[in-house]
Amino acid sequence: MRFAFSLLVGLFLFVPVVSGAEEVTTPEGKSGRDPSTITVVVRHRVVPDFADTIEVVWGTGELYWIGDTEYSLEVERFVADFGINETGEIIERGTEAHNPACHVVIYKDDVEEDRVWSFFGTGAPHFRRESILSVDIASFPWHGVVLTEPIPREAK
Repeated sequence: MRFAFSLLVGLFLFVPVVSGAEEVTTPEGKSGRDPSTITVVVRHRVVPDFADTIEVVWGTGELYWIGDTEYSLEVERFVADFGINETGEIIERGTEAHNPACHVVIYKDDVEEDRVWSFFGTGAPHFRRESILSVDIASFPWHGVVLTEPIPREAK
């Protein structure tokens, strides 16, 4: 019993240190598992100095303008542990934020132009060959802390 308690306390203290994050309050009606907001960084492939940081509420259908451009974005879906199964379907491999990703729809003049997956903690932007914009996840609240890097998987 004492070991289990010590382990539980150790895990509680370990997660914020691993995430390197500040504490936050989970919004009313939301679980810590589903972040209410996601901070994304949008970059332009032709204008390398362009970067716009936007805090979005995902899954609402709300559009967020990208800088002073004609582009906007919507975050449709969040997946805590992104994976692809053998049929090519996007799956959630687990419930912890080991490989977080969000599905982003990019609009130009309110017309859908692109659909991309945005990843967290990869250090490299992810985009399709024909995409003009790349979107990276910068941070999001998770179980009471703001994650700034993925939670490492336990060694097997």
